[in-house]
Amino acid sequence: MLAVGEWLPSALVQRPQRFDSASRLFQRKVQHMGSWGYKPYENDDAGDFFCSLTEADDAVRVITKALKKGSEDGEVRAAAHALVIIRKYVMDPDLYAQHINKSIQMLELIVNDDDYINDWDRPDNAKRAIQKELRALKKI
Repeated sequence: MLAVGEWLPSALVQRPQRFDSASRLFQRKVQHMGSWGYKPYENDDAGDFFCSLTEADDAVRVITKALKKGSEDGEVRAAAHALVIIRKYVMDPDLYAQHINKSIQMLELIVNDDDYINDWDRPDNAKRAIQKELRALKKI
């Protein structure tokens, strides 16, 4: 069993930001509105998703809802990350395979969305993070 810190280290608990030696800039800039890092759980939408997931009686329903068209990109990334973590142990294997395929499709749309990617302070880092998520899904 995974400890909370292994799969959700900062989605619910944001690390305090520190000022640099000149006390004029944060060491960690906000990369994307509502985000504090590039990982799929380092944004407000993911925090909301994981909160819903941990409080839900039906985790499959929460994941399915997050993978619907029109969901926020951060929520989609968090749901895909949850699928990688839980594997097929908590849902029907056929439904799990469908969700993996849907996650791959949606992440490919996100990684190729220039507006989303270019909204980050370091677009290359954002793109690499999403490509890493895609590789993890494709290994399953």
